[in-house]
Amino acid sequence: MNVSNFAAILVVLLVFYVGARYCIRLIRKEISPRIATWLIFEIGVIMSLASYLSGNDHSLIKAALNAADALQVTVILIAIVIEQKGRKIQFTRYELVSLLICLVATVAWLVTRTGWIGFIGFQSVMSIAYLPTVESLWRWKPGPSPEPMEKWGVNVIIALIGVAVDITGRHDYLAMVYPLRALILCVVVVVLITRWQQKNKANLKVILRRNPNDHTRARSDLGFGHHISGKGPIATTHAKGQTRRAKKHVTKTRKPAPVAPPTTKPT
Repeated sequence: MNVSNFAAILVVLLVFYVGARYCIRLIRKEISPRIATWLIFEIGVIMSLASYLSGNDHSLIKAALNAADALQVTVILIAIVIEQKGRKIQFTRYELVSLLICLVATVAWLVTRTGWIGFIGFQSVMSIAYLPTVESLWRWKPGPSPEPMEKWGVNVIIALIGVAVDITGRHDYLAMVYPLRALILCVVVVVLITRWQQKNKANLKVILRRNPNDHTRARSDLGFGHHISGKGPIATTHAKGQTRRAKKHVTKTRKPAPVAPPTTKPT
């Protein structure tokens, strides 16, 4: 097995890992994704793969990321439809623009029968589909990030491996567009998540400077979780508990005071 085949298999496994984690969080109702967004991703990924494979010079190894994404997005979309059954599908402005570009790219591909025209068009669709995510991360507000760092960090690794697969061996510049586009957009999202976390830390310092005794609540509100050490209320309660236990121990081990013998009155 050469390096390209091994890297392609690794990409597929990582994509399935991310997809499985996403479905688990969906089943546990930890997330509530939009059906419309994933529907656009489904159209973009499937048509992108179809337009690439329609050419005479194609390779499934080079298109490993695109093919794995197509299966992953299909499974996630089915899971979302089942979980949100009966909910009305509403499209935002970005999603309507994505659907329009997708329609134009499909017509251009069918008329010209040129793979790269449809392929580039569908990459544009998937790029626009990222805009709501980028916009939500740019508009920072106190609290945890709306996007998990773990998921997007793994996506960066997947896209990076996908680019490496397309660079090695025979150069397929058309296939290289898909992982390269994914790499650029995922890096942008990771940078914005990092920016969100840094702003949370800076805001936490400001809050603690104003009210040092509000340590625990401030960390909890900003998504940092609870922390026992420090000068917060939990630490104070913990110290008081230790003091009470020490006093109780002293009370138990203290010897009783001697009792004076009874005195008798002279008769």
